[in-house]
Amino acid sequence: MLFDGASNVLGHGIRAVLISLEDRCFLFTTRLGFNYTINIVEYEACVMGNTMALEYQVKTLKVYRNPALVVHQLRGDWETRDSKLIPYYSYVKELAECFEEAVPAYCQEIEEETDGKPWYYDIMCYMKNKEYPPGTTENNKRTLKRMAMGYFLNGDVEEVLEEIHEGIFGTHASGQAMARKILRFGYYWAKMEADCCDHVRKCHKYQGYVNNIQVPPAPLNILTIPWPFALWGIDVIGPIEPKESNGHHCILVVIDYFTKWVEAASYANLTRNVVVKFIKKDIICRYGTPSHITQIMGLT
Repeated sequence: MLFDGASNVLGHGIRAVLISLEDRCFLFTTRLGFNYTINIVEYEACVMGNTMALEYQVKTLKVYRNPALVVHQLRGDWETRDSKLIPYYSYVKELAECFEEAVPAYCQEIEEETDGKPWYYDIMCYMKNKEYPPGTTENNKRTLKRMAMGYFLNGDVEEVLEEIHEGIFGTHASGQAMARKILRFGYYWAKMEADCCDHVRKCHKYQGYVNNIQVPPAPLNILTIPWPFALWGIDVIGPIEPKESNGHHCILVVIDYFTKWVEAASYANLTRNVVVKFIKKDIICRYGTPSHITQIMGLT
């Protein structure tokens, strides 16, 4: 039996795999509905694996796990000191007694012998000097070339930024847009977005055409007009000299404060009946009954 558990900010999950002598695998997974430490999650996975093995009427069970915290504690190599793990330890021991033979074991990891060089050393040598490691086969050379296509040297960062920002297909985009475009091309480094923003600040064309708000901030004014043609202003222009050919020398003007729409008419004499007729015909019949009509006290 192999078992494993995972715990992160998104939740907790466990899984167990039963492998028969005929190499048939039976996988069991579940999501936990409580928050606990990774060690408790490991024990939960071990309990689930043992329970499923009993349901399948397994007689002999060999338990593998790496890292081997649970295995070492079950074998007695390590002492179980955590008070939260003691009930799990006791319950797993009770389950183990239900088998004819239950052997805790662990998987030994194969660790690569380090030579003091970083993992990308061969890729860096190829990109700098087009050199391959000694004894490299043709297949490995093609693999190394393909891997090197996804990297660039540290000194080439500025060249990449210039090509993305103002190259053949450069659009002088913003820093965030540049960073997303570089990600789509398959490149990434730790300060990528900060470097993109710094490069954009130095670009003269971007600073000249960027959609910046040049108007200084000002306090907002309350809009007193609720809808179009609700508030009108009325005023008289005149008398106008010389008179028109029809004897008109006064102009009656009304303006909508919301849309700035103007209605005007000329008259020879302005009386109360003339103003009422104008408002009824040119305002109410066309735009509906207004909420207010105010007199503009201008100098016209």
